[in-house]
Amino acid sequence: MSSPFVRFLNLAEREQLNDSNKTDWHIADALVTAVTLEPSLVGQVSGCYNAMPEVQGMRARGSLFVDYNNSLKNAPCNVVIVEKVDLLRYKRMLLSYLA
Repeated sequence: MSSPFVRFLNLAEREQLNDSNKTDWHIADALVTAVTLEPSLVGQVSGCYNAMPEVQGMRARGSLFVDYNNSLKNAPCNVVIVEKVDLLRYKRMLLSYLA
């Protein structure tokens, strides 16, 4: 597939993969999908917070604003921050679906 978006993603991936300080690199969308299908992949979470995406701003469009300080006292928890995922099980899951 060739589109401006895919070309952009390929450039971003190239930068990440060429960084010699990185030991692992993961595609966030694939991880979120895997955790949604198999919640037991989550190894550690840092907490539950209220978060809101910015969909109309000119400078921050596409950003996710997380209320880490609980400034919005009555706002419901709608995001769990995942710190660790069982990577071995995740890899096995990907192989079983894609092989």
